[in-house]
Amino acid sequence: MGLVDYGSDDDQEDQSQNEVVPRVPLPARFHDIYHTPPRAGSEFHNGRVRTMPHIEGKWPSHVYFDWTPTNSEYALLSRVTDLLHIESLVINELGVQLPLHISLSDTLMLDTEDREPFMSALNRSIVGGSSPPLRLRLQWPPIALTNATKTRTFIALRVHGPHAALAADIAARVSTVCRQFDQPVLESHVLHVSIGWVEGAVGVDSVVDQGGALAGDGAWASSAVNAMELVVDGVKARIGRQVHFVPLQGHA
Repeated sequence: MGLVDYGSDDDQEDQSQNEVVPRVPLPARFHDIYHTPPRAGSEFHNGRVRTMPHIEGKWPSHVYFDWTPTNSEYALLSRVTDLLHIESLVINELGVQLPLHISLSDTLMLDTEDREPFMSALNRSIVGGSSPPLRLRLQWPPIALTNATKTRTFIALRVHGPHAALAADIAARVSTVCRQFDQPVLESHVLHVSIGWVEGAVGVDSVVDQGGALAGDGAWASSAVNAMELVVDGVKARIGRQVHFVPLQGHA
């Protein structure tokens, strides 16, 4: 009769050391708390100069839907940016995952005295719209959006899905509030998530063709991207360094 192998304390220690402990997810508002303030120096922007310089008494602001992909979604989007040979907005050069967003406004420059009235008007507009939390999807192929100075083209994925019309309605309400405060509104009404960029004014066809994204080596991207779902529970407004959150109806 063979002896029973009960193992040893050393075996248990080796096993515990080899176990992979899953990472605890960051709190939903983590990136709001540790938001990095804008920096004017070109050394922080790969030699580029900011399109809108800082002006005393003006507060750079932005209204948007926030989206933090899962680890698997980050990995997939990173594969897409590699496929397209574009500078990534998904993961930086240090391998850090970056928060993504759907813009609801252009870059705003609010006067100091307009900050609170703007947020009050935005709150009334969003809450009064009676929008539930939104379920949205991304759409392949990508689109190209060139900035006003023609110095950079963003490569983005369009937003569609069952609640796309509600998302567009919220964007329209945000534009109405912006007009009330003599602020610019988005020129493009196509809701999208930017995943990367290239220098200069470039058409999306050249980017897609260069990466072979519609050929055999990129055929996986279509089904993978189209299967992604975004759940949006509120609108965020960044005014200076402070980030405000306006929940959609039905989300506490």
